[in-house]
Parts: sequence; C-alpha cells; structure tokens
Amino acid sequence: FKSKGSECIEEWIAGVEDSEPADLQGNCNNFRVSAAHAVGEALKDVKGYMLLMGDLNAYGMEDPLLTLTDYSKEKYGRDIYTAGYTTINGGELQVEQTQIKQGYGLNNLNTLLHGTDTFSYTYSGELGNLDHALASNSLAQKVVAIEDWHINSLESNLFEYGSKYTGDMPKYKDAFSASDHDPVIIAIDLPDTDIDLPKAGENLAVDVRLPPNAVAGDIVTVSLTVATQAAAVSSDAKAYSASKTLDQTDIKARSVNVEFEQAPEQGNYQLEEKVTDSTGNVVKFSSARAVSMTQPETGTTDSKDSDGGSFGFGALIAMLGLGLFRRRR
Repeated sequence: FKSKGSECIEEWIAGVEDSEPADLQGNCNNFRVSAAHAVGEALKDVKGYMLLMGDLNAYGMEDPLLTLTDYSKEKYGRDIYTAGYTTINGGELQVEQTQIKQGYGLNNLNTLLHGTDTFSYTYSGELGNLDHALASNSLAQKVVAIEDWHINSLESNLFEYGSKYTGDMPKYKDAFSASDHDPVIIAIDLPDTDIDLPKAGENLAVDVRLPPNAVAGDIVTVSLTVATQAAAVSSDAKAYSASKTLDQTDIKARSVNVEFEQAPEQGNYQLEEKVTDSTGNVVKFSSARAVSMTQPETGTTDSKDSDGGSFGFGALIAMLGLGLFRRRR
C-alpha cells in the first residue's frame, strides 16, 4: 500500500502535506484505506482458504488494517473513510469518499498468535509491524506458527543494500540486510484425509484445531457419515458423532481432542467439524472433508497419529527457502 511519506490529495486539500497528520497515521492514510477497501471487495466472495500477505505500510491498529479485519464504529469509536478522487484501472472516477461501515473479517495472524508485541520494521528507534499476514477464519484455524524473521529491521542501514552508503566496505551474501523490512514465515497444518482406526480397547480421537472466535464454553462436535452413494439416499445410513465442551486449556492450545465412544468401521466417510456457542444454537465455524478410515499398519515402523500431527516451527525453518518472502522497496 502507499507509503506514509508519499503525497496524497487529502493532505494537499487540508494544507498539511508538509506536516504530520493529526491522527498520526502518516500521509495517504485514506488512500491506503481505499486500497484495503478494494482488496476486501475483490476477495469478499472467495470461498475456501484465503491468505493475504504484504507490506501494507500501516500498523495493526490503523485504519487500513482495521478495514481488512474487525472494524466497526461501535468497537473502535472512530469513522474510517476511503480517499476521494480515486479510480481503479481507468474505471469510473470516485470523487466522493466512501465511509467504511464494517471490516472484512480477516484475522491478523501475528496478533492472533502473539498479541501486539511483534514487529517487522524500525523507524527512528521505534518498532512496529507494517508487514502483515491476514487469513480467513478457515485458514487461521490451521495456522500453527508465524514469525517475523528479523534479518533486516534490526540491521544498520549502512548495510541495507549492496551499494547503498557502504562504498568499499565489505559486502556479505548471507540473508541479513536483504531489505529494510523483515520477511514473515508461516506454518500451516492442513488436516489429514487418512485416519487410522484405533487399536482394540481404544477410542477414536480426532484433533480439531479451533477457529479464532472460539471461547471457553463453546461446544465442538465431530460427525462421521458413511460417504457412499447408497448411504446418501438411505434413511438408516450409519453416522457417528462426538462432542466436547471447551475449557480455557483448549482455548490456549487452540486445539482439542474429541473422542468417539463407538469406533466406526473401516471405509470412506464425510467428516464434519462444527463449533457452536454454549447453547448449541449459534454456529461459529463448520467445515467438512472426505476421509478414509483404515486399519493402522503393523510392524516396526511408527504408526501415524490419528490427527496427522502438526508441522513444527523447527521444520519450517529447515524449509526456509520455500517460505521466505523478501520485500524490497
């Protein structure tokens, strides 16, 4: 999005283009809101997993980020407007500003997993996040780790770029000072489609990763329905269901094991995960996928966990080359 040091028409109209705007969000804040609004409108009807990453040139509590996440005037107590006199790709000129009524509901992953004490950029000795990873509810549920890799923001700007300021000083080919912003690394654990049946005397347990809006007292229900065409039209199709009420330990772990009292038979099933409020009437999250129930392998090799495990952050670092995003000005 447009940088805070740029010049935009709102500052020119207000006669403050050479001074800090009163809201301290930098120049071109309304123009960045326009960009956020355009992105939100373009993505609002997209189904399935969605991840938005980039240098948004706005901190987490500033208007552009609130527009993309959880803004409402009731919650934040201020009005948010797009810029005026804007056009997209040569389209119709929008002279009037548009008031933002509601955010687009994406989740700021750094805030979700770490709170507000994260940063990807430094300026005049102050730290903050201008670079963000935002996800839909369905994908945010499956994020197990996110980190800003501080190879740039804490480095001296004498080494910011290979030929900037440094003259004949030594140049290095490592990752440090590759840019002025830090890259973000994300680990995502997508659910297994193959689940091992439990051993004799054990219960089937399905690990459910919780959505961002889950709270203690909510009810998680996992249902298994035989996924055959015959079963689909049969009134006595076999179905299995198990539920668990969340406590604070589950919320902190962001996942919960739901155990079935009755073990299903081997075969193909439709697995549905549903999170409701404590009354069971308000559905907060639901997803479904096809799974195959199979007998666990026997032998000397380790059998798979029933939930497929998770992708650890150490393994993520080892595969850094696949997940590194460098941002250059």
